[in-house]
Amino acid sequence: MQIRQSKDDDVSYLPELEQRAGAIFRSVGLDDVADSDPIPIETFFEIHANGLIWIAAEEDGPPAGFLAAKILDGCAYIHEVSVDPAHQGKKIGNRLIQTFCAWAKGRGYPLVTLSTFRSVPWNGPYYAKLGFEEIEGSALGPNHVAVRQGEIDSGLDAAERIFMQRKP
Repeated sequence: MQIRQSKDDDVSYLPELEQRAGAIFRSVGLDDVADSDPIPIETFFEIHANGLIWIAAEEDGPPAGFLAAKILDGCAYIHEVSVDPAHQGKKIGNRLIQTFCAWAKGRGYPLVTLSTFRSVPWNGPYYAKLGFEEIEGSALGPNHVAVRQGEIDSGLDAAERIFMQRKP
């Protein structure tokens, strides 16, 4: 399994992969998250055009996982990490995150940030194991605050959502 930046042909696989990966949220009672619409394909194409999607795939195979990113408030922001259930448990998510952090460091970003669920085991606790720390709300830049508001507007429990950061 190699980690690489996305190619045009990869993008069409990503919404379905995201939905398959999201099904795991049912196991912790977050059926609304599991059933939510994936990132719109147009958004994936925009992120891809900006060079901000990394893919885990066999040499000629479809994506088994991906990391989609954005640049927010001068930070390298992890927008989404999804790994196909058939490939979970193989440290693919970790490899995607480490690859992205190396990319961010190489481009001089001071921090890698993300928004996640505080207590879902493969979210907040997992990212903490990778060196991410919670960001206090008052320290969020305006674009991060806009992400938080978007999450609240979409019905996510603000008390369960946290922002985290680490140096790349």
